[in-house]
Amino acid sequence: MNKAGAVLVALFVLLATVATAMAYETPINFKAIKPDGKVASNADYKIYYTNGSLAISGVLNADGMAKFNLTDNATYIAVVITTQETIIDDFNVPEITDPVNQTPVNITVNASALYALNVSSALTEAVWGISPPSVKVELVPENYSSFKYSFNTNWTVYTMLRNNLTFPNETKSGIWTFILKKITVDTSEYTNVTTVTIPMTDDTDVVAYYELKYPVLEPVYLILIAVLVGLALVAVVIVSGKKAKSIARQRVEDSFRFYRRIK
Repeated sequence: MNKAGAVLVALFVLLATVATAMAYETPINFKAIKPDGKVASNADYKIYYTNGSLAISGVLNADGMAKFNLTDNATYIAVVITTQETIIDDFNVPEITDPVNQTPVNITVNASALYALNVSSALTEAVWGISPPSVKVELVPENYSSFKYSFNTNWTVYTMLRNNLTFPNETKSGIWTFILKKITVDTSEYTNVTTVTIPMTDDTDVVAYYELKYPVLEPVYLILIAVLVGLALVAVVIVSGKKAKSIARQRVEDSFRFYRRIK
């Protein structure tokens, strides 16, 4: 084989390799089903790459469906948010071997086939007039550590992805400050931690217990209380002074009346 032939063969091999490694945009028919088996009509959806960056987002139609394109031969994470829950699941888009005759790939995220992760907050001791704080929780799947999903407590996430849940150690609500004391995962209890691992091999209840830190313990509130007490004392002194003057004046007038009678 001459040099020209060898060059052509090498070029052909190179082009074949590049064509094989080339990524293609694949049409996706995406559908989401809620835990009750009904379609997730008009729900928000977000599709993420496994590195945590957003690939595409939008709103499902009345049939709980959306159409879009994704790069083939890759894994993605779907997040569907309804009015009552969040659905999180991963899926794969297969490699396209025939880009000319490719057909849409059907992807269905079905919450009724996933497990429920119920996350709530509570107080270690009930305090009249004070409700448990609603805190922001961060969910990170163990297999996709670059992906993070945040939501507030008293919410349910449907997933089968083993994950780590992280709660804030301290949170404020109005004048109140709350300190995390323990986290329960079903019947297991964890103290002195802010992150717990959830296997998601079954429906799971997670409760974060917070202790109320009374505002009187905060320096700013101590100063405020001192000022209020000082103002109250000043008011008492003023009122007492006026009352004393009134009593003295009354006694003088009584003395004059008595003097006039005996005169």
